[in-house]
Amino acid sequence: IIFVLLFSSSASGNYKDRISYSQMNEASIENINILLLKKSDPRTTHELIFAVEQKEDALQKLENILSELSSPSSLTYQKWLSSNEVREITANYEGCGAIVSWLQHANETSDSNGQLNISWKSRHCDFIKVSAPISRWEKLLRTEFFEHEDLSSKKNNIFHRSKHYSVPAAIQPHLHAIFNTVQMPPKIFDSMSDILPQEVFNKATQLRPLINARNESDPVPSGQSNTGGAVTVALLNKVYNIPGNKGSSSLTQVVFATNKNYFAPGDLTTFQNKNGFTKQAALNIGGFATAQCDSNPPVSCGEGNLDIQYLMGVAQNSPSIYWYSSNTETDPFVSWITSMADMNPPPQSSSISYGAQESTVSTTVLKSFNTQAMKLAAMGATIVVATGNDGASTSTGDSCQCGADSSSKGSSWYSSGGGGAGTKSGWTGQGYFPYFPASCPY
Repeated sequence: IIFVLLFSSSASGNYKDRISYSQMNEASIENINILLLKKSDPRTTHELIFAVEQKEDALQKLENILSELSSPSSLTYQKWLSSNEVREITANYEGCGAIVSWLQHANETSDSNGQLNISWKSRHCDFIKVSAPISRWEKLLRTEFFEHEDLSSKKNNIFHRSKHYSVPAAIQPHLHAIFNTVQMPPKIFDSMSDILPQEVFNKATQLRPLINARNESDPVPSGQSNTGGAVTVALLNKVYNIPGNKGSSSLTQVVFATNKNYFAPGDLTTFQNKNGFTKQAALNIGGFATAQCDSNPPVSCGEGNLDIQYLMGVAQNSPSIYWYSSNTETDPFVSWITSMADMNPPPQSSSISYGAQESTVSTTVLKSFNTQAMKLAAMGATIVVATGNDGASTSTGDSCQCGADSSSKGSSWYSSGGGGAGTKSGWTGQGYFPYFPASCPY
């Protein structure tokens, strides 16, 4: 982000000098699929998320502790911290208080319509959600908002963004960023349909009934292998040496979903019944459950629908959540991981089968995601990300180019690998992330 010090005598109260935040340098390349439509309606209510600056010495302390917790030779190996312990290490109460005081002062001194409504503060006091009419934001942040459409999602995503904004200089040391202002949505990859030609994708989806219903004990059709090309839980047990599929009822697991992808509880029940698994419902967060996939109008049941079935097949009895995070306004990864880190305790295992073209992701978003992932890791949570079977690929799908822009969301604090997207080479491995460097495995 570029900071510019501005001087003004028109600001009210003690907040005279201003710092400007620009859209420049928020992402390394522009998402060309974003279309600017028109000036935003000033009456529209818009939610902003104020990210409190995390002190570097506190984050370094947490990282050192996490390294000890993660080392088998350490005396504190896997003696995870509680949410309160993480908060005491990282919480910037001074910064959080300064931002809240500024917002309250703005409400008290404003002569314009529409109050700033503080609707939520995170447990660690690192995020503050505030809603107000766009006209109110434009006056407070000295900016203009415009309607944009994300053409890459094919889901008619309309959102509001500005090219710049400014805050009082006294607030800048306490503020990491204000999300839903200058940060554009990243280009998201979530399924084979994003990469494969349509005719290939259509052929691949014909395997869905076979994958959902086939059991290794079923008769093998003539000319097929013993699994008929289907991946079953029994096959996963064999390949990965999983001794059993009875999960712990005290450990919670999560499937992340976004980009208007639904899951079908009926499909989950059919999968469990046909395979003789424990019949168990998944908790639905975000409201993206459907009675019928591919109905009229079209309802997309993509990666998440498959993921929740197999997750609950491999680890039966464990409470399971289908967690949908909208990508219409806020970056879906930051929105999700912020809510996760705010839970006490957080779910112990999470699966993400979605990725974003990293060069289109704002640097403030990347840093926030990594910080929250580190907090979750310190609390004993595991995040596994798999998107794209050919590891580090470019935005055009080219395989295994060292230093290329990855289609996986990058962080130092989770495991990544190949997922369910189409491939050219079939290679699977640790991706390469410009923001989170990793050595190329070839």
